[in-house]
Amino acid sequence: MEGKLIETDDGKGNTVTYAYDGERLISKRSNSNEYIEYLYEDNKVVEVCDSNGRSINLSYKDDNLSCIKNELGRSISFEYENGFITKLTDYEGKVTLENKYDEDGRITSQRFADGVELTFKYDKNSVTFNNGESEVVYYHDEGYRTVKITENGVSSLREFDKDGLCIFDIDRKGNKTIYEYNSDKKLIKVELPENIVVELSYDGIGYLNGIKVNGEERLKQFNDVKGNPVEIFNESKDSFDIVYNENSRPLKIIAPDKSVMNISYDISGNVTEIANDTVKMVGYKYDELNRVVSIEDNNGGKRLYKYNGLGDITEVTNSFGEKRTYEYTANRQVSKLKDFDGKTYEVEYNNINLPVRLKDKNGNTTEYVYDNIRRISQIKRAGGVEKFEYDKRGNMTKMIAPDGSMKRFSYDDNRNIVSVIYPTGLSENYKYDKLNRCISKEFSDGVKSDFIYDGDRLIEIVLPSGSIRYEYDEYGRVLKQTLDENISESFVYDSMNRVLEYTDIFGNISGYEYGQNGRVKAVNLGDDVKYIYTYDKLGRPTEESRLAGDAENKIYYDYDDLGRVSGIRTDTGRENTYSYDNEGNITSIKDSIGNTNYFKYGVGNTLEKVVDSDGLVSEYSYDKMYNLVGIRQYKKDNENDCLTRSYHRNNMGRIFKIENADSTYKTMDYNSLGQVVKNIDEDSFKTELKYNEAGLLTSMKCSDGNYVNYEYDGNRFLKAVSGSFGTMSFERDKKGLVKKALTTEGHSITYEYDKFGRTVAIVYPDGKKVGYYYDNKGRLIETVSGNEHIRLTYDCLGRLESREYSDGSKTFYEYNDIGSPTKIAHISDEKINMEYTYAYDLVGNKTGISINRNGSVKDYNYSYDEVGRITKVVLNGKVLREYSYDIFGNRTAKVEYVEDEVITTNYIYKGGKLAEELISKNNGLIQKRYKYDKRGNLIKKFSNGELETEYKYNGLGQLISVISGKNSVTYEYDGLGHRIGKTETDGNESHTTSYVIDIRKKTDNILCQNSDGNERSFVWDIQLISEVEDDNSTNIICDELGSVILEGGELFEYSEFGEVLGSKPKNFGFAGLMVDDISGNYLSATRMYDENLGRFLGKDKIKGDIRYGFTQNEYTYCYNSPLIFVDSTGESPEANALASDLDAVGDVVKRVLFYGLCTVHSGLIVDAILISHLMPEPVVDVVANVGNILWNNVVPNVIKEGISSAAHGVVNGIRNISEVTGVSDFINEITANGEIDGLLNCFDFYRDDKGLIHT
Repeated sequence: MEGKLIETDDGKGNTVTYAYDGERLISKRSNSNEYIEYLYEDNKVVEVCDSNGRSINLSYKDDNLSCIKNELGRSISFEYENGFITKLTDYEGKVTLENKYDEDGRITSQRFADGVELTFKYDKNSVTFNNGESEVVYYHDEGYRTVKITENGVSSLREFDKDGLCIFDIDRKGNKTIYEYNSDKKLIKVELPENIVVELSYDGIGYLNGIKVNGEERLKQFNDVKGNPVEIFNESKDSFDIVYNENSRPLKIIAPDKSVMNISYDISGNVTEIANDTVKMVGYKYDELNRVVSIEDNNGGKRLYKYNGLGDITEVTNSFGEKRTYEYTANRQVSKLKDFDGKTYEVEYNNINLPVRLKDKNGNTTEYVYDNIRRISQIKRAGGVEKFEYDKRGNMTKMIAPDGSMKRFSYDDNRNIVSVIYPTGLSENYKYDKLNRCISKEFSDGVKSDFIYDGDRLIEIVLPSGSIRYEYDEYGRVLKQTLDENISESFVYDSMNRVLEYTDIFGNISGYEYGQNGRVKAVNLGDDVKYIYTYDKLGRPTEESRLAGDAENKIYYDYDDLGRVSGIRTDTGRENTYSYDNEGNITSIKDSIGNTNYFKYGVGNTLEKVVDSDGLVSEYSYDKMYNLVGIRQYKKDNENDCLTRSYHRNNMGRIFKIENADSTYKTMDYNSLGQVVKNIDEDSFKTELKYNEAGLLTSMKCSDGNYVNYEYDGNRFLKAVSGSFGTMSFERDKKGLVKKALTTEGHSITYEYDKFGRTVAIVYPDGKKVGYYYDNKGRLIETVSGNEHIRLTYDCLGRLESREYSDGSKTFYEYNDIGSPTKIAHISDEKINMEYTYAYDLVGNKTGISINRNGSVKDYNYSYDEVGRITKVVLNGKVLREYSYDIFGNRTAKVEYVEDEVITTNYIYKGGKLAEELISKNNGLIQKRYKYDKRGNLIKKFSNGELETEYKYNGLGQLISVISGKNSVTYEYDGLGHRIGKTETDGNESHTTSYVIDIRKKTDNILCQNSDGNERSFVWDIQLISEVEDDNSTNIICDELGSVILEGGELFEYSEFGEVLGSKPKNFGFAGLMVDDISGNYLSATRMYDENLGRFLGKDKIKGDIRYGFTQNEYTYCYNSPLIFVDSTGESPEANALASDLDAVGDVVKRVLFYGLCTVHSGLIVDAILISHLMPEPVVDVVANVGNILWNNVVPNVIKEGISSAAHGVVNGIRNISEVTGVSDFINEITANGEIDGLLNCFDFYRDDKGLIHT
């Protein structure tokens, strides 16, 4: 036995002993009693078996191993020549490799089954490798250590000392790294390029115990005698303590906050349980071969596993008893997977076992083609073929999309991308430092960003619009990040590296408290606002308490057996309950009053069917690439009456045709970037669009003769608009904020901003200046217009509390637990006193409005159907109006009870459009008919057969005239789509009105109005607040919807849908919409609204949310819930006008690429009525995916667990100001709206889980 290995010991209690029969090893056995035995014939191993009865067999030919047979009886075989392997045959019987040798027995050629051949050439000091495309030469020293590698003429070097230790290397660009060792030959120092020095230290036994970078300690730990770290110190010099068993497996980990993780093992050393200090988190069970056969989580969820003889998983059983099975090729690749839903994936492989064909659950096939050195050269899908090309070093140089558009890449010697050339010709160029970190990124149009480092840390990002600077503590944590002009955020951390305090850009501090195991215990937002969280033993949040001043509100969370949220309740009686399918998709939502929505999903968790609580069924179909291609809606159990919409897509998945239910359609053509270059609408109006190489829209030309040209500055900000709508120009600061705008009429508007980018003043064309002032929370607190001062105050939750005018009049606001206004009271010295009191049901429907005007009281009560549509209005106990709707949300009947008369109006629809209106009144019948163009715009309205009103539109779909009898009005627009003027005539006289627009905003944007030479201006804070004429200011009071209810001394009142009850407002009326005298209707930013019908006169350009079928109606106003929602844009309803911010609507210049051009917005998210009034946003995110991006990117990860984003709304809103200052208007818009997300891929900035900005 002399000289033979008889035992190994790793020093951690794990031993293996070896037994021999003479010279032959016959077994090895571990101290856990596992063993392997070797059986011999003719002194050759012919069988190897283990302690679990498994074995493999070996056979020989001419003393060479010729065959290995596995447990399943499958064999791999070898052929030889002169004792060298020349041929390898795999388990499927395919010859996969053939070798050739030189006379010294060195491989000179390896040929594979797919035809790929690798060749090798040798000389005294090198080996040359050639794969058929590139050649690499490996040079070695006398110890056969590689000292030089030359690839296609470019070399990297390495040098060794006498002990064989590498002492330096030089990369392909000549950058040198130096290595230093101690006397024990352990690495103690690394000198990197860019003056970065890494030092390593060891304890007395020789185990690593510390790392420093440029003198700063990055790692410190103490080890036991076996080398196990028993104390590891974090950035705060607090330690994690680790306890091990006799085999050096960790048993317990104690964090600095004293939270504990316990780990248990079986006799074989397999982990059987992981638990914290209160409950088991996960448990594992194993078979006799130490394979996992069961995993059980802390919610009772369990998965079971089965294997074949080779140890490959063959079956997985989930908690519902459903099975997923696997089949394999002889070479052990998965060939078929039958999933839990019973549907299968199939995979085919080529003769060297690379996947060449994948068939998904729907039978859709994806094929992969490889080049002569096995790089993917083509991917063939149903949508077309993607192609890829490479250089000799294997770097991808071209990506060719199915439409033929190409993106090209080039690289430096270190394989860093140095340029990207887009299909438009735009190029993106990169520069790197000696550590291959990007230090500059510049586009061919001059837009540039620089990145500055100090040692191993990024300390500054220099953007065209400013810079972002970082300051770190000694442990490498970001203490402060400063945006341009000294706008900074700062962070304080605890011993667990969690954020303890966050100071926002205004200096406000938010504090965070934590319990054990990292759970957030409390969040203190200041202003007497605090959130407290309670958890169950499994660590799930069960209660959230919001303390706001003296008020406390609570939210409770319930869970099902698998730990999914099954219910959310509040202490005010609100409750939503949820059910799920086995994939975790929500299948039903039941609200507080019993209304239930149902959801069904298909392959890939695509939403296939939705049943609204009123029985509306919405079905969705998809193409082979899982793009939405069809919508079909009908009433449950009645599929005959249905509405459809079809989307036809090209091989890039882009919609080239939209077909409506009435068979009308529009078509689109695209450029290589996926931007629409031609749009032919349903009325055959053709709009052609052109873009520059950066993808910015430069011109738009319509077949009706209208055209617009767009010009940009060097930072891609829009600076001029010209064309048939006139010329506009904009001066901007370096952040892109508009400093001065020159309108089409030559009017000049000047804007002033503070360092945070907030508007502090607007100078009107007549020189009048309106100033805005803010508090330390960033909230608007005062508006100054001449001698008028309007002051705002807020409650501790940031909600508008009061508005005070210079004349001493005041408006007060109160809210309920979910932020809906419950009271608006206005008190004036002129004895005009008003009080509006609001009541709501448990799902947020407004069920009552009590109006008290100087002692005269009106009590309105409202009833709703299952999806929140108004069905009944009661005034002072008497029914006033009743409404009925069809399954699609179209109003089918309206019954008005006027004194002793009942007026009944019935509505008839065709293809979703109102076709006929029958009004029964005074024992007579009035018939109104409606006619539309193919685009869905109302063009004619008839009353008892006579033409009553005619509407005309331009090729861009803008309303340009209304003719009603002898009266008519024509409208004018600017190049950004704003309505800037109108001319009214009664057949004898004409009156012209022009508007000066705050071009940064799409709504609430009229600054001045000139009517036949009479000037008046308007002042806005978060609502319209005053009107100024001849230096006389008139106060304007609006309700919670933005409706004007008091102007000077004149009171106004509206019905639920906006019909004027009494005096008619002059300029702005219901929901802040503009009054149009000729039509008698209201004008939103994009469509005319008929308050008598409760409908817009044209189709909605932004479609609804596919998860809620009732939002798909293209004409209804605010889903027939006009007391909750407003729609001032005519594009998308929004809740609570009081929540708007002065600058929140944003610079409308940035909307230029979308105004009238976005041809489809399928799937755009809108607030979901049924849940938005109850659920905290993190849970809404799960259901409706609203606000998910902000929640993920802004809120620190350690804070997310169990915290509603309502607690961080103030912080998030403030951060957004600084986030958007450095990006162009165009990107601001698509970021805010979530449209065309793919374009964001070219921007490399993001926030991590601590809210820090990175590239």
